[in-house]
Amino acid sequence: MRDPCAVALIDQRGRVRDASPELIRLLARSSVHDLIGEAFTGFMRKERESLAAWCDALLAGDDREPIECHIALPGGLDVPVRLTGSRIAGEGEPEALLYVTALTPAGRGGDEPLPVVLDRLHDAVIAYDRDWRYLYLNRSAEKYIGLPREALLGKVMWEAFPATLGSVAETHLRRAAASDGPSEFEILGPVTGRTLVVRAYPSEAGLVCYYRDVTDEREAVAALRASEEKYRSIFENSLAGMLLTRESGEILAANPAACQMLGRAEEEICAEGRGGLVDPSDPRVADYLAERARSGRARGELRLRRKDGSTFPAEVSSAVFAGSAGPRLTSLSFVDLSERERGERALAFLAEAGRALSTSLDFEATLQALTGLVVPALADFCAVDLLEGTQMRRWR
Repeated sequence: MRDPCAVALIDQRGRVRDASPELIRLLARSSVHDLIGEAFTGFMRKERESLAAWCDALLAGDDREPIECHIALPGGLDVPVRLTGSRIAGEGEPEALLYVTALTPAGRGGDEPLPVVLDRLHDAVIAYDRDWRYLYLNRSAEKYIGLPREALLGKVMWEAFPATLGSVAETHLRRAAASDGPSEFEILGPVTGRTLVVRAYPSEAGLVCYYRDVTDEREAVAALRASEEKYRSIFENSLAGMLLTRESGEILAANPAACQMLGRAEEEICAEGRGGLVDPSDPRVADYLAERARSGRARGELRLRRKDGSTFPAEVSSAVFAGSAGPRLTSLSFVDLSERERGERALAFLAEAGRALSTSLDFEATLQALTGLVVPALADFCAVDLLEGTQMRRWR
């Protein structure tokens, strides 16, 4: 067997009596004293019972085949490992040496030094003693700080980086070291100025910290929130009615303008769905939906229905887009064309009236032409009272 990198000496009850520096670093402890007396099976997140039986048989003198299990690192990381062991013969209580090797991602054929696992972590892992001297740094910590670990090991953090003195980071780190258990906090890194989430694990020997750089993540979240607020503002304040729907006709949201034009609350619009808002007698609806299904977008004039049953002409635009999850969604916007239609009718009436006035100079012929326009455009019946001298005459 190749020279193992992580070794534990256990007693008859499976408790750690000694450990190699590699195992101490692997488990993110500050010294061997943090491990002595701990049950070795307690370092596993799974397979504790089978591992305990394996250790008991090994201590009893049975030759055991290697066993595979998962060692639990601080921060929730499970590392698959292979354990081999050998019983130490002696006159006292039986003891055993356990050799720990990590399993390669490719499978179970090879093994590698277990501390390499820590160097694979994206988190920076740093261990400090009680005087804040650097005891251990992984590769990510080197990249974060910008110095090789050899340049920092044994140095006091506050002396190596004076900018940390008096900072919020110092306050949080000292509080974590004085606490009774793990803690998590967010700081602005005094070395890099980047946002870090820190998980800290105190012990009698010092403090082990996992630093995760979340600057890019926070910036992305802030940009997304700003984008959401921007489009939410447009949705809420648009003068056009806007609906968020599914292709099936289900309505998910309606803006205030849509509620006002349709005479319904948002909850009522969502409950009605497309079928309750579009005039079912409008023959253009089928062609409109077919065009949207074919090209992913459509625009045209449809008649929409208010809560009181009245209808109004609307210019409707709709587009299909991919939602973040689940079925595709559609955005739909519309404007009320009632005022435009009234204006168009008024202009048409004035144009017809102008033509009628220019056709003849005969008073009664002109009056008859005008009343002929008024009846279909403005009323069902028209009567004109003419004052001729002192006499009133009604002309129909």
